Amino acid sequence: MFNKWEPNPNHTQVETSKIVAVDFDGVLHDSSFEKWSGADVILGDVVPGALDFVYRAINNKWVVVIVSSRFLYPVGPDAVGRWLGSKGFPIHSMLWSDRKPPAQIFIDDHAFEFKGLFPFIPLINGSNVHELARQFVLLNQEISRLTQRVSGIADNLKEVMLGYNLGGVCVGENHAVLLLDNGQFEVTESYRGNW
Repeated sequence: MFNKWEPNPNHTQVETSKIVAVDFDGVLHDSSFEKWSGADVILGDVVPGALDFVYRAINNKWVVVIVSSRFLYPVGPDAVGRWLGSKGFPIHSMLWSDRKPPAQIFIDDHAFEFKGLFPFIPLINGSNVHELARQFVLLNQEISRLTQRVSGIADNLKEVMLGYNLGGVCVGENHAVLLLDNGQFEVTESYRGNW
């Protein structure tokens, strides 16, 4: 039996921290070649690695809650439960929900990981949202890589300035870098006089 997840008004942080909410279409069920034909029409195969992931999550004491808009239709839970069971998923150990539970982890093929930068919302009709999502992820990875690189350069500059007894000042052609007492740097326009 494929049971519905019900919110518990008395849930604790420990209970919440062990919930992983997994989207059905696109994460467990490969719906990429399938046109929507109803909540009970599920033709695609299992996304590679999905079955193994669910078993590992359950074996590590995670509550796996399958989330789908298919569950908004009366035929949705039975259709998804039958499909999951036919593919070898442990439906007796999984729950379903038509809304997002208070989970620690959400896995969804249409989500952006929020790291302080909001994604560009496509305003052009016909935009390929999946391609934009992929590019956004790549952009976030590049920003992270550049941030690490700049941090490394700053650490090296600090060592050079202190190691060569430059007194916390490094003068370039157009700018000066000052090493402040708190270990931070300040970049100023170069003073073309005596320091």
